[in-house]
This record gives sequence, structure tokens and C-alpha cells, in this order.
Amino acid sequence: MFNQVDIIKSHFNKHKNLLYELVKRDIKIKYRRSVLGVLWSLLQPLFLMIVLTIIFSSFFKRDIPNFPVYLLTGRLLYEFFSIGSRAAMRSIRRNASLIKKVYIPKYILPLSSVISNFIIFLISLIILMLTILVTDVELTASILYFFFPIIYLFIFTLGVGFILSTLTVFFKDFEHLYDIFLMIVMYASAIFYPAEIVPDKYRFILDVNPLFRFISLLRDSVLYGTPFNLADHLICLSMSVITLAIGVLLFKRNQDKFILHI
Repeated sequence: MFNQVDIIKSHFNKHKNLLYELVKRDIKIKYRRSVLGVLWSLLQPLFLMIVLTIIFSSFFKRDIPNFPVYLLTGRLLYEFFSIGSRAAMRSIRRNASLIKKVYIPKYILPLSSVISNFIIFLISLIILMLTILVTDVELTASILYFFFPIIYLFIFTLGVGFILSTLTVFFKDFEHLYDIFLMIVMYASAIFYPAEIVPDKYRFILDVNPLFRFISLLRDSVLYGTPFNLADHLICLSMSVITLAIGVLLFKRNQDKFILHI
């Protein structure tokens, strides 16, 4: 077992410079024609928060305390998951010419896609922190574990990315189905509305949605000051690790066939 770990570590260290360059390339491509560049990662969630706060708080009169923070905690996590997993899904096909020309470990491609979007996501969290300060959220000791759901989400997104990047090589139309799936996930994650309004007979939809659990954990730590709940964290960690394990296994078993289908 230890030999296997050493082999993986040695292989990763051998290609870490390649990973760095791919992550840097992905970020540059994302902002290549943007005047504001990375600054847009701050402005976009800020503008979205203002618009949606006006719509949902004023027009629909939803009674959600500190709606701007409630909205951002859901929206930022959802955007990282949707954009990161979608980028990973397309990473193999998008780099088909590179794969055909030179040897590169294929797992680097979905990994770099998720990492580059994770970095952008971390930058956007600055807006969340500023909003927390501006709206006078009562900070408690619970805020110290806010990074746990973020880590769980990264692991989960990476696992989903490996699964999707594999499936999309063989079933290109899967991309269109996934866009529909993401829309369903967005509305089933209580991003814009309070989870309490969901009838009991439909509550299971939220309970089986991993993204809703990650969002809830983040809200518990930064908005509600809920004490650390080990059971909730173990559930989220288990879902993330299992998803990653399935993704890695599926990717590893099929990666040698990619060249025949891209």
C-alpha cells in the first residue's frame, strides 16, 4: 500500500509543473478577452447579488434574514460546481489535439480544469466575506469551520468531473443532458428560497442533493453560527470521497480508450 502511495506521489511530482501550466492557461483563457480580468470574479457575484436581492426580497417578499449572505453562500457554491464540473467534462475532448501529439497523463486535464475554477471561486469568496461584514452578520466560533464544506465541494466536483469527462468521450450528447441536470440541481438546492417552504413530501429532493448539504453547512458556519455537527460533516465527506473514488476508477479504466473516440 505504501509503495502504491509513493508511486502516485512520485508520478504527481513529476507532472506538477505541467499541472501548474495548464491551470495558468485555463485562467488566462477564461479572461483573455475580458477588460476587467480577474476583477470580474468579484464584480459578477456582487452585481448578481444586488439584482437578485432586489427581486426576491422586495418583489416576492421572501422572509429570509440577511438575504444577501444567504444568496451568496448558495450561488457561489453552485457556480463553482456547475462551471468546474462542466469544464472538466469537456477537458478531454477540448484537448484532443494535444493528447494526439504528445504524451500527457490524461487525469491532469480534468484536474487542472477543476483547480483553475476553484482558484477563481476562492477569489469570489472575497465578496461573500465583505458582505458578511457589511451586513453585520453575528460572527461566532462556528465561522472557523467554514472551509470544510468548501473542501468537500472541491473533492465532490473533482469526482464528478472525472466521471463526466469519461462519459462525454463516449457519449458526446451527454453534455446537453448535463446542462438540464444542472438546472434541476440549481432549483433543488434552496439557493433563492428558504428550504423550510418545501413541503415534507418533497423534502427528500433536498436531502439527496449533495450540493444542498454543502450549501447548508456553509450557511450554518457563516450565517447561523450553528455548532459543529459531526454527523453532517461525515455525510458530506463520505459523499465527496465516494464520488471521487468512483470517478478516478472509471477514468482510469477507460483512459486508454480515449484516443479512439476523440
